[in-house]
Amino acid sequence: LTFGWLVRRSCSPVCMGLPQVPAARCCQQAAFPASPWHGSNARRAATHRCTARRPPWRPVRTSCLTGASREEESAADVVIVVPGFLYGASSFRRMAEDMRRKSGMEVVVVDLEWWHWVPCLGGRSVRPILERIDHTLASVLQQHKEGRRQGFEPGRFSYSLSDLWEDFRTNPGGVLRVGDVEDPDDFPPHNPRGAFLSTATLYAEQANSAADDAKGAGTGPLNVALVGHSASGWICRIYLSDANYGGRRYRGDRFVQKLVTLGSPHSTRTSANPGAHTASSGRDDIQDDELAEGGGGSVAFRNVEWARKTSLSPSVRALAVAGTGYKGEITEPAWIQALPADASNWIRERTRGPDFTYQSYTFCLSESQLRSNAEDITGDGVTPIQCALDFEGAEPMQLEAVSHAPDYFLGWLVAPKLWHSLKNGKDWYGSGAALDAWLEWLVDKEE
Repeated sequence: LTFGWLVRRSCSPVCMGLPQVPAARCCQQAAFPASPWHGSNARRAATHRCTARRPPWRPVRTSCLTGASREEESAADVVIVVPGFLYGASSFRRMAEDMRRKSGMEVVVVDLEWWHWVPCLGGRSVRPILERIDHTLASVLQQHKEGRRQGFEPGRFSYSLSDLWEDFRTNPGGVLRVGDVEDPDDFPPHNPRGAFLSTATLYAEQANSAADDAKGAGTGPLNVALVGHSASGWICRIYLSDANYGGRRYRGDRFVQKLVTLGSPHSTRTSANPGAHTASSGRDDIQDDELAEGGGGSVAFRNVEWARKTSLSPSVRALAVAGTGYKGEITEPAWIQALPADASNWIRERTRGPDFTYQSYTFCLSESQLRSNAEDITGDGVTPIQCALDFEGAEPMQLEAVSHAPDYFLGWLVAPKLWHSLKNGKDWYGSGAALDAWLEWLVDKEE
C-alpha cells in the first residue's frame, strides 16, 4: 500500500506539472462513435466503465464514453413491437432483448395481455388493439419530448375485467353483428374502455405540424418503426392509414418511418390479388373463382379486406416477411398416430383430416389450391407465403425453414408438427438467423 501510494504521488499532476482534469469531464468531452444504431447498450456499458475510480490526472481517452456529443446524440431510434393475435407482451420480450443486443436500438413491446384480444374475436373492430399501439407511441413520444434518449417504456394504462366485459359487449361488428353491423365501413364511433394516452391529444394544438413536433425541437429526430407479428401486421396498416376506422383516423404515418410485418395474413380467399399470388408462388393457373371459393371472405376477415384498401404512405418503408418450411397435409390426429400399426383401419379412415397448418392456410387459399398444388404451397405453418407477401408497396422477404410463432398454446395437441419443430430448435421469426435477416433491413439507414 505504501509503495503504491508513493508511485501514485510521484506521478501526480502536481509533481509532473500537468493540469488536473476533473473526472466528470471524461464524460462531457468524449465523443461517441457516429453510428446511432449502437447507442443504448454501448452507452450503458460505457457509463459503467466511466464510473470506475481513476487518477484525476489521467488524460481523457476516447474509450471512456457515456454517450454521443450534443450533435450526435440528437438522433433516437425506437422500435415498437406489436404481439400477434392472442399473444401477450411476455412472449415477445426475449425477441426484444435480442433486438436490443444485436442492433443497439431501443425496443418497446406494446403492453398487451392475450385476453386483451377477446373483444376482437370473430372479426369485430380491432380498435382495442389500435388504442394500445397509439398509447405506446404516445408514451414514447412524450418521454422523448421530456429529453429521454434511452430506456423508453410502453406506458402503463388502467384496464380491468369490467372494462374487458364492456368492450366484449359493445365492440361492434363480427359474426355476432354487435351494433347491427359487420362491415368495417359501417362501424359506428366507439371508444374502447381503458385509460390510454393519445397521439391526437398529445399534439392537439399542433395538429397540422404534429410530425415536426414529434421530432422535438431541440431534442433531435425520433425515428420510429413498427414490427407487427401475424394479425398485428395488417392492424398496423390500419394504424398508419388516415382513413376513418370505427370513428377515428389514427394517421400513424406522421410518426412512423418503417413497418415490418412478420407472417401477417395480408389477404383472404376473396380479397387476394391473383397477380400477387402468381408473383410469389411462380404459378399462373390460380383463378379468381378459386380465390372466391369457400369462406375466406367471411365476416371474420372483413378487417383484413379493409386494411388492404388502405394505401401505404410514401413516407413509410415497409417489409413483408414470409416463412417457408411447412406444407398443409391431410393427416391423422396425434393420438391416432400413437396407436399400434395394426390398429383398426376403420378408426384411421374416419379420423383422417386436415392438420392445423392445412386449416390455417384455407383462410387465405382455396381448398382446391391446397389439394391440387400441395407441393407448391408452403408457409410458416400458419400463414402461406402467398398471403404473407401480398402487401402492395412493401418489399418482400422470404425466409427458409421458419416457424410462425414463439410458442403454441396446447401445441402438442392442436399443432404437434409446429410444437415439435420449436422444441427441436427450429427458428421462428424472432430468433436466430430469421431475426438477423429482417433486423438488418430495419437497421439499414439508406432510403
